[in-house]
Amino acid sequence: MLSKKLLVINVACYNAAALLPNGENAHITVRSPDWWKGVIDAVAIKYPDIKVLLICSQTFSKGVIFQPFKSKDWHSSNRYSTSYKTINFNS
Repeated sequence: MLSKKLLVINVACYNAAALLPNGENAHITVRSPDWWKGVIDAVAIKYPDIKVLLICSQTFSKGVIFQPFKSKDWHSSNRYSTSYKTINFNS
């Protein structure tokens, strides 16, 4: 990984207007924000000191921003929780 402090990820959770030459949508893996949160959390465990900011766009101008986190904060917590804070945006 090239990032040493902060990783910002913006994922498109909607079909793109463009198609690839093979006819597939240019946004190949279109999933829900919660699905992406799980995938990113699973990978973040390998990089405990890097803060991750996940932005999931549900349309070109609407989406959800997950609260930034470091996976090492999970290890230092005395309780387990699957809840997380989000901010919705709509421009």
